[in-house]
Amino acid sequence: MITCEYPPDIGGIAEHTAALAAQLVKLGDSVHVWTSGDEVDPRMEHGLELHRQLGQFSPRRLRRAGAALNAIAPSTHLVVQWVPHGYGMWSMNLIFCAWLLARRRRGDVIELFVHEPSMPFGRGIRQNVLAVMHRLMMTVLLLAAHRVWMVIPGWETRIKPYLLRRKTPLLWLPIISGAPVIEDVDAVQSLRREFGAEGTVIAGHLGLGTSIEDGMLEAALPNLSTDPSVSVLLIGKSSEELRARLLERVPALAARLYATGPVDARDLSLALQACDVMLQPYPDGVSGRRTSTLNALRHGLPLVTTTGALTEPLWKEAGITLSPAGDRMAFAEAASRLLASGEERAAAGERSAALFRKTFEPSALVAKFRSVVIGGDSSRSGDTP
Repeated sequence: MITCEYPPDIGGIAEHTAALAAQLVKLGDSVHVWTSGDEVDPRMEHGLELHRQLGQFSPRRLRRAGAALNAIAPSTHLVVQWVPHGYGMWSMNLIFCAWLLARRRRGDVIELFVHEPSMPFGRGIRQNVLAVMHRLMMTVLLLAAHRVWMVIPGWETRIKPYLLRRKTPLLWLPIISGAPVIEDVDAVQSLRREFGAEGTVIAGHLGLGTSIEDGMLEAALPNLSTDPSVSVLLIGKSSEELRARLLERVPALAARLYATGPVDARDLSLALQACDVMLQPYPDGVSGRRTSTLNALRHGLPLVTTTGALTEPLWKEAGITLSPAGDRMAFAEAASRLLASGEERAAAGERSAALFRKTFEPSALVAKFRSVVIGGDSSRSGDTP
């Protein structure tokens, strides 16, 4: 596997790669993970061999990695986790894409996971230059790829034009959530006491604290700030900064707005279990690439989120509480309704857990991925394998 981030790095790609690797090791595969860093020697970690020596994916580091890969096996499956801004060179690492094409030509089988295909065009010159370069990189990557795994079906229309009419399979495989449920009732109850008195309803948010998220959460907070039975818990590496920004806008919530700061997998699970509802707004709508929401589903938590251009129909079909992306008042009203009713929360939590089991269960996703990789090519564009 080649990835731009891997634990202890924090991020959706790190989480997905670690979960995929762990499941493959469980199934008996030999897994090597190659990622950024400067360590000279590989080390064993959770049954796989970790190589932190790709630095910023410079030509010299790639040549060194190529020689090491050749020493492991004459040819191999390379699972590449792709997001265009993850591989250095100011988000324009065309050399990395060409290196992968050369690896294919020497016999490697390239499995390309597309987390994000490219930056959209915008008004600024810099963004438009990056958008052009990302499309050029995608064209080269698709020449290298034997199969393309899209984490959401919505990427298909963004990828197909750069296949140049080739029949490379485009397969949908949702991102794999990496935070398992930790069974520790006492620790969860201790957290609940820390974040509110007996009977407090805790509304959680797990995310990176973007300006769009700020605005949607800000709209919901005035309703929450007048209800002393509700606390808000912000979870994750940007949670403390987000708390400070939100308190500037809703200072009345100061005594009931908490932030965990960065958390490892265990503390993430415990913090999620301490919550009664998760508030997860996204500017382009919820989708299967949102590890923050997948972690909430995995823990069977009631969810209030948003629909947008990238939202798959499965969310509405599963009965998840949705409001249009950007509609602050609709989001606030949906959050207030769910927080006010324990009965509705219980039903919503059951729907979350059912959706996770049906669509996002890690072991089932990895088994399907592995069956396609081992079983040979698939010609079904856009299908779940």
